[in-house]
Amino acid sequence: MPCYAACTPCVFTVPHRCYVIESIGAAVSAPLEKPESSVRRAVAPAVRPEHVAPTIGKWVGACFPGGIAASEDQILELVREAAEAARSDYGVASALSWADGYVFPPGAVDSDVECLRAAGYNFEVMVRERLETLAANRLSVQRIEGLRSDNPERALLLDLVIGMKVHLPEGFKPNGLQPPSELRDAYTDVAPAVNKMFGAVVADRLAFLLPFSVAKEHVPNLHLSKAHWCPKKGKASGRPLGDLSNVDGTRINTDATAKAASDYYGAIRHPTIEDIAQMIHEFWRVAQERDPLLRQQDLRLWKMDLKGAYTLLSFRPGDAGMFAMLLTDDIVYFQLAGIFGWSSTPAAFQVVTRAITWELRHALRSRTLMYVDDIIGIGFADDIAADIAATRSICTDLLGSGAVADDKTESGRRLDIIGYTVCLDTERVSIATKNFLKALHGFATTDVHARISLRTAQRLASWGTRYGKICRVMRPFCSYLNRVTWGRTDPHALFPLSPEAIVAVQCWRAMLSLVRFRETEFTRTIASFAPATPVLVAEFDSSLTGAGVIWYARDSGTEVVLGVSAVDLGFLGFGVDSSHQNLAEFLGAIISVVGHVILGYSGRSLALRGDSITALTWAITERPRGVIVTNASMVWTLLCVATNIDVREVTHIPGADNDKCDRLSRRGATPEKTVLEEAEEMGIMGAVVIEVNEAQEIMDILRLCDPRRKLTSDSDFVEFWTEVRDAVSTFVNRHPLHSPPTSTLSEGI
Repeated sequence: MPCYAACTPCVFTVPHRCYVIESIGAAVSAPLEKPESSVRRAVAPAVRPEHVAPTIGKWVGACFPGGIAASEDQILELVREAAEAARSDYGVASALSWADGYVFPPGAVDSDVECLRAAGYNFEVMVRERLETLAANRLSVQRIEGLRSDNPERALLLDLVIGMKVHLPEGFKPNGLQPPSELRDAYTDVAPAVNKMFGAVVADRLAFLLPFSVAKEHVPNLHLSKAHWCPKKGKASGRPLGDLSNVDGTRINTDATAKAASDYYGAIRHPTIEDIAQMIHEFWRVAQERDPLLRQQDLRLWKMDLKGAYTLLSFRPGDAGMFAMLLTDDIVYFQLAGIFGWSSTPAAFQVVTRAITWELRHALRSRTLMYVDDIIGIGFADDIAADIAATRSICTDLLGSGAVADDKTESGRRLDIIGYTVCLDTERVSIATKNFLKALHGFATTDVHARISLRTAQRLASWGTRYGKICRVMRPFCSYLNRVTWGRTDPHALFPLSPEAIVAVQCWRAMLSLVRFRETEFTRTIASFAPATPVLVAEFDSSLTGAGVIWYARDSGTEVVLGVSAVDLGFLGFGVDSSHQNLAEFLGAIISVVGHVILGYSGRSLALRGDSITALTWAITERPRGVIVTNASMVWTLLCVATNIDVREVTHIPGADNDKCDRLSRRGATPEKTVLEEAEEMGIMGAVVIEVNEAQEIMDILRLCDPRRKLTSDSDFVEFWTEVRDAVSTFVNRHPLHSPPTSTLSEGI
């Protein structure tokens, strides 16, 4: 959690601007944006590390005082590390170097033409005979019989033995007889590398190569897709793709065919970092219940990958002709097993994922989840070796001896998992180093005073959304970056960042530095992902002039009234403007958190009930949307982070059932009755009245939610952010935590 202490005056420089901070947030600057030109221009060169490093340090000091223990030289070294990681990312040049001028071996095409001749020039027979020769070491009826009899995926696995089912769009016609269009540059630019990778599949006997003239004559359902290539993390070769969405004529990939595959094989469900953290938490909780003497230090994480996952499943022989790709030298490549680029492959492979997960659930002492072909486990040190061996056996017994990438099997107290780092020593979830450096480089090299492309804006927004899960205080900035992309469709258009998006970029640069240098303070605990049952419920409602809240304590299945409040919101000037209604409702949620603290429940989760779906959604996701709620979103986040509160449960109730809070919200500025009298008249007895309008520290927080205050420059933002931080700090100091927030694996917040 960020420190809320004051910081000393400082000066920081960014390209084109100099800012003087006389006290936290009291900044003076020229307007943030230069006048927008109506002429498109090239994206400006990336910002140099020497320029951006001082800026990062000063934004840390301005927005998160006391939050970093690193010198400017250390920040500069970090930015350079990110730049070096970006330069070392594999690309076309690396792939070409890896390929070393590869060409298909002499006779490779002739050999497959001979196979076709031996099959009586019947391509389907040729494919079937080849798959039959490989069947002993691939998914088979015999291997499926070795699974548990109660494995619910047995029937679909037996169907996959025949081959993955191809769902075709209505009116589909193969395009093999029409003259093919030009090959994609994305393939031809790196053709030796793609051909070398395809050549390896041919060598494994899972693909054929035929001259286009032969294929056109003897493959009745010949359908050519575009060969494609993209970089792959950690591999100089990159990854070959079959782009089934980029074809001449009818596409096999459509929304309808993807849905048909999902309906046939079952919905795809990938575990998230939330699921993984909850798995770890639950495993330890159950283990401790069984044996309180167990030590957390003996826990271990482990992971295992399947090798060439999609190629472990085959196409049906009669369908293989529809997955052809024209390569250089008029060679047609037919892959007989799953490929990246077909939208139905993920749905088909989910059957394998679910089947293995079921087996592991009944065979291991560890607990596991599986993300496509990645198995993630948590167990005790004494059990890990046996569990890893058992997992390997389950995978190879089902899919064949080469199904596991043994070089990727790992175990330890700290592992990178699906792009995040999970550390059992610190009990934290952070950002995996490669992903962290990539995101930092992306934010650091974005020239906030230049025009950017839609793709760049989308990448920034994607990082913000993904890593906002880890850096909770940054969640309001997700909407800042997302709003930049709204309504834009032209991938080649360049446009300036909005003032709020510039602030988001600057804050993310600072926050990512904090993630590196102060990981245990600026990342998220494993326990915070754990399910929690709130013991306090706040029921709220708002009108444009006021808000009403009733707090209930849960006790043995019943709810007992604890507190009540009626707040006059007239000072915000909403009047009769209905566009402010969602904001007014969200203020009811903010008041609910304030009362939660005053009643002594800081550091514990909260349940909310109300008739505003929008406000409830904003509260539980911590991502309010819309310019009108920008200020309130920052207030919400800093308040919840400072008090260690999060909303774990929301319940929507019809407006007619929310009549008590509605009545409290409409009392007006000069009510005839006191809040206590109003409450007792409605049958609310014994409640503590929280007089929000009489509490200066609370009113200071609510005034900061006023949408009339515009943040049009970074100095405006720093000043506002500091006021929010100071107001929240004052409130917390007057209502301190009654008990310290929990952080162990065995307890949630």
